[in-house]
Amino acid sequence: MLLGLASSAQIPAPLEARFQHVVDSISNKFGVKGISAAVLIPGYGTWAGTSGISEQNVPLEPEMLFCMGSNTKTYMTVLSLMLQEEGKLDLDDSIGIWIQGYPNINGQATIRQCLQHTSGIADYFHSNSLNDSILGKPSKVWDYEGIMQMAGPMNFTPGSSWSYSNTNYIILGYILEEVMKKPAFQLLHEYLLDPYNLSETFYYQQHPASFTEAHPWTMNITGTHLTDLAESPYIDQLFSLATTAGGLMSTARDNVKFWDLLNRGELLSEESWNEMTDMIKVSGTTYYGLGMMKRRNSNKKLVYEHGGTFFGFLNENLMDIESGVCITVYTNQDSLNNGGLQELYVVNLQKEILNSDLVGVKPAPVAALQCYPNPAEDFLYLDMEGMEAGTVEVYDLQGHRLLSEAVSGEQVSLNLQSLAPGVYSVRLLNGQGTLLRMARIVRAG
Repeated sequence: MLLGLASSAQIPAPLEARFQHVVDSISNKFGVKGISAAVLIPGYGTWAGTSGISEQNVPLEPEMLFCMGSNTKTYMTVLSLMLQEEGKLDLDDSIGIWIQGYPNINGQATIRQCLQHTSGIADYFHSNSLNDSILGKPSKVWDYEGIMQMAGPMNFTPGSSWSYSNTNYIILGYILEEVMKKPAFQLLHEYLLDPYNLSETFYYQQHPASFTEAHPWTMNITGTHLTDLAESPYIDQLFSLATTAGGLMSTARDNVKFWDLLNRGELLSEESWNEMTDMIKVSGTTYYGLGMMKRRNSNKKLVYEHGGTFFGFLNENLMDIESGVCITVYTNQDSLNNGGLQELYVVNLQKEILNSDLVGVKPAPVAALQCYPNPAEDFLYLDMEGMEAGTVEVYDLQGHRLLSEAVSGEQVSLNLQSLAPGVYSVRLLNGQGTLLRMARIVRAG
């Protein structure tokens, strides 16, 4: 079951007005085409606001979709870890099990190294042939194989260094489809987007007609002035270059919800979260884990973050490790840069919260419930050390309670025979109904 906010309080109207002022004033000062932003404060809720236009005389609205670029990698990492929890994928497998015949892709690299950008595989966006391929074949729809062919020579031996490479996540998408025999974005809907009601997030070429895309304004065509890329007859083909490395679109409010779910432990087991946040130093005070980075920002706060950029769009996100505050900012203007988006908008939105008396200490996380085996077949054993009695509840990923049983003793067993194979949430409550511990389990088939 998805946990709700900690209270029924709301973000105070004066603080929401300050958020809007930040977005408007910075956009006006620098002549930014458009901004869509969202701030989620645990216990208070979410603010979403926009500034600027999608196209001439059409203002941006919070319901409009923006391409998130490389923030897609964070979603694909979560999907990969979910599949590993079910035993359907092993991040320590070598990619050569599936990837052969590409002279510039070393099959000894592992999936984990791809997710952490330590594979040494070159970024296809740095390929000399990329611009010629785009300009010479603007109507070409790209697939994994064609993109992987553009990767240049290896940058280093797998595991010996770090270098950001979009090719890593193209390889991941290819492997996921080989393993699961389904399109990668269908898997993303089945495991993540649909179960957790991320209903405003889609693959670029697959969003419903009921959603409007913000027009992307790019400097890449002329090099001198912004052009409305929505007027190009080849925009879908261009975005086929991004796929599992950067092809997702969402609203700011849906993306900030994803970061909050990730922060609260709703999406991954404790073990998977530890894998995702096992960081290596990549520069200065910046560290990179699996599809996510960590650093101390200019507000002197330790944050998890990931941004993204693709023709006409930029995206930056922040998860404040201490307070649990999550912030998402999109722009439909690629003449900005990610650092500027982070410092001008994200940092200043965070500063407004820090200057208020709203956020103190992050709510204590729910402790992990120790249970085994996991995956389980007919019975699951729960460790209730320190508790005399309570109630254990089992929910599916849509939030439906399927089992509820009073339990007592330091170790109890739970009969799972009535459950279909799949992923479930197990919650342990005390006699007063307070949630104390929880775990994500797999019922084996």
